[in-house]
Amino acid sequence: MRRHRIIRDLFHLYPVQAHANTHRAPLRGSGAYVSYTTDNGTQKGEARAGLGYSGTVFEPIDEYKGDLARTYFYISTRYYTEDAAWDVSDMTDKCELKDWAVDMLLDWHRLDPVSPKELDRNEAVYALQGNRNPFIDEPAYADSVWDAAGQEDPGTPGAAIDSTRLFFSEYIEGSSYNKALEICNHTDTLVDLTLIEIKLYSNGSVTPNSTLVPGGSLAAGEVFVIAHGSAGTEILAEADMTSGGVTNFNGNDAIELCYNASLIDVLGEVGSDAVFAEDVTLVRKANILHGNRNYTSAEWDRHPQDEFAYLGSHFVESDDPLPVTLLDFSAEVSKGSVILHWATACETENAAFRVHRNDSLLARIPGAGTHSEIRHYEYTDPCVIPEKNYTYVLSDVDYQGRITFLDTLRVRTGAPSAEGHPLRSFAAGEVYPNPFNPDAVFPFHLERAAEISLTLYDMRGKPLRKLLEKQYFSAGEQHIPLRFQDLAAGIYILQLSDGKFRQARKMVLLK
Repeated sequence: MRRHRIIRDLFHLYPVQAHANTHRAPLRGSGAYVSYTTDNGTQKGEARAGLGYSGTVFEPIDEYKGDLARTYFYISTRYYTEDAAWDVSDMTDKCELKDWAVDMLLDWHRLDPVSPKELDRNEAVYALQGNRNPFIDEPAYADSVWDAAGQEDPGTPGAAIDSTRLFFSEYIEGSSYNKALEICNHTDTLVDLTLIEIKLYSNGSVTPNSTLVPGGSLAAGEVFVIAHGSAGTEILAEADMTSGGVTNFNGNDAIELCYNASLIDVLGEVGSDAVFAEDVTLVRKANILHGNRNYTSAEWDRHPQDEFAYLGSHFVESDDPLPVTLLDFSAEVSKGSVILHWATACETENAAFRVHRNDSLLARIPGAGTHSEIRHYEYTDPCVIPEKNYTYVLSDVDYQGRITFLDTLRVRTGAPSAEGHPLRSFAAGEVYPNPFNPDAVFPFHLERAAEISLTLYDMRGKPLRKLLEKQYFSAGEQHIPLRFQDLAAGIYILQLSDGKFRQARKMVLLK
């Protein structure tokens, strides 16, 4: 990857000690038999067994491994399709990383998280050349792009998360069809719900009578509610989906929660028709942090029949000290916008707060580093639809790039204002994936049918092309596929309009 055209990219340039550099081969790797050690501990030698490469390698010290890995990830994506004249090496095929190199660099990426020095360098390069390394801003992108293969156990696809931190958090076995299940994601990452199975075993059966795969995804710290389709309005208002299968249970029917075909939690006992939860609402105790493959009634608080007040959110006591002490997280709806407020009593190495709405990242607000004073923050979401429920999730990112869930908030917007401040009839989502190359999807929600226009702009506000021109869409969730093979890498703006209102979303094209 050492071609002249990218030497001018500052993300590719590092200061080095001249004498040590004469020993450095273009190949980096992990060595076992050392033949040379630099003054700072970097080693040259033969590759270790099991690396996937045999030959001479130059291994950096641990505190630089993550920096170099994220540089390789950046170059590989930034110059993808622009590498026709590049060399092929034992580590790369032009700008594409070979499989063994991906595995090693992912290990380095996890071993050496993003440091304050790296964050500062990212800002400095941005000030000079106008772009950023997305793998520094969002370290999770590396696993998303390269599938986190090195983090999984052989034969266990998708085991990169601690699946025991997915569990049932509420069970409602109420009158008539008032039945619901709630799943809590107490992991620190987004969970793919296509890997989840819920199995209902009726009347002591040892084989499932019904199985449900929810689909979609569940953000860290959030809950997912599955309700019977004929349940009361209070339950349905909190439901993420309805099902007449696995929610058609009675108080003696066991229910399993599985992740990636492995049992992680259970209600009742499979093979037994003994009544364990009839005419009751069960809420998981706040100090229960993991699922349990053996139902234990002591882990649950019991509430009367048709108690629905706890549905739709779940509080879990942290098993680790939080980097931020949150005093308050609240919202107000004003003039067609949702205004979020939060306050902290102290913060430890807090680089930024992240605000999600319904699983989409809305904003990244700078944190205050380390302090022990009360600080107040505010964020305004102007893109909401009247009389809709929204879920906002607040998390923090520390200097190492680690993300910690702080709190969640459910907000219902009011009716359109009679005071001359109409709420929008549509809401644009975030382009995903973002950054992307060259395909992406632009989601939006229409409160009612409308003619929609979509225009692409560059960062200077110059219109580049009309993607849609007054195209009719029905009410509901819509998804527009995007393909930009002919665009140069860079930052672009998509503007959505229904003729009265306009909304814009930023997207980053990497090549």
